[in-house]
Amino acid sequence: MVTKVIIHYSKAIKLNPKNTNLWYLKASILRQQKKYKDSTRAFNKSIELNKNNTKSYVDLASMYLVLGDLEHASSTIKKVPKEIENNPEILSIHGKIELQNQKYPEALELFEKAVHNDLGNVEHLGWKAYAKFLYSDSNTKPKDWEYNYNIISILRTLEKACSLMKEEKSEDSSNSWIPVPKRKISSSINNLKSEVLYFKGYCYFKLGDYGAAYDKFYKSVKCATTDDNRQRDALLKKRDALVNVWKNNIRPPIWQWWWNDPVKKLPKRIVSLAILIMISGIVFFHQFIPIVSNKILLFFKPDVLIENANADFTMYIVFLIALIISLLLPQIERIKSSDFEIELYPPSSLGLSLPHIQLENTLADKASYEKFTSLEQVEREKVS
Repeated sequence: MVTKVIIHYSKAIKLNPKNTNLWYLKASILRQQKKYKDSTRAFNKSIELNKNNTKSYVDLASMYLVLGDLEHASSTIKKVPKEIENNPEILSIHGKIELQNQKYPEALELFEKAVHNDLGNVEHLGWKAYAKFLYSDSNTKPKDWEYNYNIISILRTLEKACSLMKEEKSEDSSNSWIPVPKRKISSSINNLKSEVLYFKGYCYFKLGDYGAAYDKFYKSVKCATTDDNRQRDALLKKRDALVNVWKNNIRPPIWQWWWNDPVKKLPKRIVSLAILIMISGIVFFHQFIPIVSNKILLFFKPDVLIENANADFTMYIVFLIALIISLLLPQIERIKSSDFEIELYPPSSLGLSLPHIQLENTLADKASYEKFTSLEQVEREKVS
């Protein structure tokens, strides 16, 4: 199907070879097919036909960036003419490149410009907050007053992002009596909201406010989506963070650990009830257990002669101790997971991803990209 699309675009380009949009669309399809050499040529042709083609600059630089070629990504952005250098998408991809180069102040400045030039864009706010966190983390010590001040400032930025993602109320109050169907929030918005909430939870965790961190992690897990493998992997990490804050920082009483688990509430309730029922049975009805078991055995095997119907008291004590130890499982798990460290994933893992290309494809793409760069180098040598 994709090959047919490429053929159709090629035919359209033959009819109109100076149409920059056709070259851009062909380049995008070729990039999805991991034909990076042909994709690069098509992007460059699109730029050649229209020096102000923002989408081609952004997507070409993104492709280089995701594949780990910072040199080509930087050179692509340097070619951007002054007329479009303050375009929000150009500023954003430039900021991502500077982040990879660990130039955090420059990246932060670029994201701030992107936010200013594209008010209301949640993704730019997310990248701005992430750049500010990296800059703060590399220049100040945790628990310092300046570090805490920066974290609070990041939380304010994330709060703005959350407020922008809330459902808009109807502006027409004159017909408020008319029932308006509730809008269905798209999975992409839900996923973005989940990532922003996780980031907020991480900031609260760094500030030592574990109650607020738990609340944000819990909401992040609840509104997360699992449309692809990247999102599923991210959800597992969010759950790990939520559960470990619950166990090691919130440290609930044993009964709450069994009854109000944030991830596996129903299974733990069933197990805890089963354990309590078995303990009660052993404590109050242990003398009847052998009689009942013998009657059941006689029903199925009437020829079997049962010589001893008395309870083995030692066996019941051992079983009772095992059940009580099971109830104390939370204390054992706390010891095992006491060294857990919550991490902040880069925006590309959070849904604030690079345009059109996901970073989880990087390793799979590496072989194709090495082949592409080797061919490109051969062509340069021929030209020189």
